[in-house]
Amino acid sequence: MSIGSGQWSVDTTRRIISTVGNPIFLGAYIVFVLPLAAREVGRAFAELRANPSNVGVNAVLCVSHGVIAGLLGLALIMSGSRGPALGAIACLVLFFMLHLMGKRRPWLALAVTLVPVVIGGAVVLNMIRVSHTRRDRAQHSRASVGEDPSEAPRTRRSHGMQNRFAHILDVKEKNSQVRILIWRGVVSMFASNPLLGCPDVETDSLQGLRPLVGYGPENMLIVYSSVYPPELGRYENRRSKMADRAHSETWNTLMEQGAAGVFVYLLLYMAIFHHALRGAGFVRNGMRGLLLVGCCALGAVMSATALVLKWGFVFLGPSIPLGMVAGVFLYLWIVTLLDGREVCSFAGNPVVFGLVVAIMSALTGHFVESQVGIPTVVSRICFWALVALLLIATGPVGAPAPAAANRAGGFGPDGIAVWGLLAAAIFTTLAHDMVINFKSMRTASEILKAAYGSGNGAVILASCLLVCAVPALWSMRGGATIVGVAGRFSAVALTGLFVAGIYSVFNARTQAWLARATVSDTASLVARECRVEHLLTFYYATIFLLLVLLGFALGAGGGGWLKADLKACFVCIGLLVCIAGPLVYSTNLRAAHADVCMKSAHAYHAKGGARESQALFQRTISLDP
Repeated sequence: MSIGSGQWSVDTTRRIISTVGNPIFLGAYIVFVLPLAAREVGRAFAELRANPSNVGVNAVLCVSHGVIAGLLGLALIMSGSRGPALGAIACLVLFFMLHLMGKRRPWLALAVTLVPVVIGGAVVLNMIRVSHTRRDRAQHSRASVGEDPSEAPRTRRSHGMQNRFAHILDVKEKNSQVRILIWRGVVSMFASNPLLGCPDVETDSLQGLRPLVGYGPENMLIVYSSVYPPELGRYENRRSKMADRAHSETWNTLMEQGAAGVFVYLLLYMAIFHHALRGAGFVRNGMRGLLLVGCCALGAVMSATALVLKWGFVFLGPSIPLGMVAGVFLYLWIVTLLDGREVCSFAGNPVVFGLVVAIMSALTGHFVESQVGIPTVVSRICFWALVALLLIATGPVGAPAPAAANRAGGFGPDGIAVWGLLAAAIFTTLAHDMVINFKSMRTASEILKAAYGSGNGAVILASCLLVCAVPALWSMRGGATIVGVAGRFSAVALTGLFVAGIYSVFNARTQAWLARATVSDTASLVARECRVEHLLTFYYATIFLLLVLLGFALGAGGGGWLKADLKACFVCIGLLVCIAGPLVYSTNLRAAHADVCMKSAHAYHAKGGARESQALFQRTISLDP
């Protein structure tokens, strides 16, 4: 939006990015949280109608949740991400459809599935027509001045939001062609079964099983060169950029885990659909469950047949998940026509129903958008967190309710300690990303002033206010006073800022020392490189410590936790320290240190420092052979 002076890696006036990553990663994250925000908007309006005596607080909740949901939608549009846009459409249509069915308005729910399709199709067709009209006019104008219209470069087309969404279904568009060619290479890889590794050095003992079990994670870069489509070189530079992801979750799973992995992947989503719809009261018996499975299978077969006949075998991967989602809508249509107003048999807490519907919608939207995108750490965490929450929300009816939060002590799931530790983790991550020293300043105070007094500081401040406002707004649902809300906001802010402040000072002092340090020999160079690596190590250690404290804060909420819960916490923490700690250090942190060291070695090599680069390359090999 051209607000602020923060240093971004791309031109954010065209497509926005965030700390999540590039625009597509941002859009994928928004698909997860958009139905959850829509649920909170619905809850706020329901409480406003049901409790007219507390109009002020409920009105504030309605406005705040509405603004958040609106900003999420605006961010999705400004990201220009077409795959997440398709996922958002699918999840929102399913969200409103299930909610209307739960409110005994099935026919309106069926209309919800038709109206967006008709309007969206008309809008897309009109935008495509406008785009082609502009292209024809441009070619005509070039022909009038003596240029050959057929030789007009494609790069002259506008790259605005309208042009991006106008080509959302255009398989001949550049980005679509890149994905299709990468998928073609994955299909060729599955058919030709190339050898993993160097044929002259080692032999792949599992080569015959690769179509069944795949090549393992992060190995596409190794084997893809043997099936690299030559046409892909027209769009990407092979020397500087080799495909390391399939840009489709199904094809990526086939490459990494083989046919068996794809089967388990589709079975997992089928189980999620069945479990969520059963928990929300839309699958009332075993026969309805078989009907749901049959509808998803029918949708997958019909979608695969149609897309493969239309565009080729490379669309088999994305077509099966899209057909399964279509099968879910088909099932809801059939049970609505059979049961009418009694289509939903849910008789529990409406809050649980809304949560299950929101989670089901979010996971469905992710299922759609991931077929043309790249899975990230953020999307993986969101996926499994929502699956875990779905299992908790749809647990046995007779299960004991969790202990209430100890508000006086500030512990428990709703306590100040939990929110404060979460805020500290978020603020620390922002400080790690944004407290930087591009200008080689020599004192920590200068670095902190430059970081927090610039556009980066504005981003950190806005994030702090948003994070601290969430528990404050949440406490308003319990009838908290203005003083209580302000105290909760202040306590969370102070906790988060205190931890992030300590981390920022350490980060700034280390970077100032690096700017002042002089390199006299290779030993001092390696010592300096170790200090660079300590920046990442300290961040990992800080986040791990905060997560440990967060576990204790969550376990301290109920009564009697000193007798059983504390012992369980110590056992879990001990297992984490003994198992997860070495695993993270050996497989993740050492590799990250090696990557940082290798980049420094390349920098010295480019400057002609043979001795320095050799020392750093040797350290890189010792860290990650």
